[in-house]
Amino acid sequence: GINAEYMGFYSRMEAKKKEDKTVVTSDPKAETSIPKTILLCPCDNGIRTMQKLGRGTTGANKGPEAIFKALKTDIKPIAIPVEEFNTAKNEDTLKAHDVISTYTKTAKRPFLTLGGDHGITYPIIRGLAQQMDGNMGLIYIDAHYDMRPWEPEGLISSGNSFARIINDPAVKIKGENMVAIGVIPGDTEILKFMDAFAKKNGVTVFYQDQVNSATAKGIMEKALKIAGNGTKGIYLSIDMDALDVNKYAPGVSCFVKKGLELPDVITMVSMGEFCGADIVEVSIREKTWTGELDPKGAEKLAATAITATEIIKHIHLKLSLIHISEPTRPRLISYAVFCLKKKKNHI
Repeated sequence: GINAEYMGFYSRMEAKKKEDKTVVTSDPKAETSIPKTILLCPCDNGIRTMQKLGRGTTGANKGPEAIFKALKTDIKPIAIPVEEFNTAKNEDTLKAHDVISTYTKTAKRPFLTLGGDHGITYPIIRGLAQQMDGNMGLIYIDAHYDMRPWEPEGLISSGNSFARIINDPAVKIKGENMVAIGVIPGDTEILKFMDAFAKKNGVTVFYQDQVNSATAKGIMEKALKIAGNGTKGIYLSIDMDALDVNKYAPGVSCFVKKGLELPDVITMVSMGEFCGADIVEVSIREKTWTGELDPKGAEKLAATAITATEIIKHIHLKLSLIHISEPTRPRLISYAVFCLKKKKNHI
């Protein structure tokens, strides 16, 4: 079954841990590599509204709980109450986003938000901007631009989150400080529009076929320089549909045929230090826009949540604990966290 297939993948990762040569150093001021403030945001109304356009699968509202469970931390999360707004109504998306911004404008920084669909990144940053003394940079890893134009009916969805960020000066993120990594281009009119919109607004795009084991480090070095140029902090957003669906992320809202390799994503996210981050689109794949159900949705959700935790453990928010020495390239296991746990077991 799919559960055994994907869980077996992580068993093989664990078996490789003795081969690792990573040097781990600790910051005595911190206690864990997982941020102290974790927000759970079970909003997938952006996907529900996207279904009116014949795209997406609901179920990302189950992602936050699944990821948090897989993290196995004693930290008490903050639940953002937005479930009631998962109605597919446009006005409820706006209400949910107002609630999200209310929480993030006061949440203790740096914080990690577990989503939810990718539409939540806009209100997260809108709230966070009120805490920041100056502009922010933004790096997002995604198979999609998420810069759709406003539909004729004014539809707000997970597909235009980053267009909203660019168009809202209150968010304090300029296109010239925004970097998209892993996007799959295409010849359709909507993809051409989004590509042109990104370029017009100065957004730097690294396409999926540009990212591999030889280029990942260089790409992230450029991304950090662009996002950090004249800004007070860099925000990181990760859509799990950027990863290969057959290897790492079977439970996402809108998967693609071929995605990024997990080691390359870990290499990239481990290089920077971020003022906040979110990880989104982990989904139980509840229902497609045609009403189809995924009978293995729960298993795919659990497997993808584990992949998400592997990424989270390598994200360095300010005041984070683990620093992995250069130039060692991370393998497919959270070695830093593993070594820390191993050390504690011998105390």
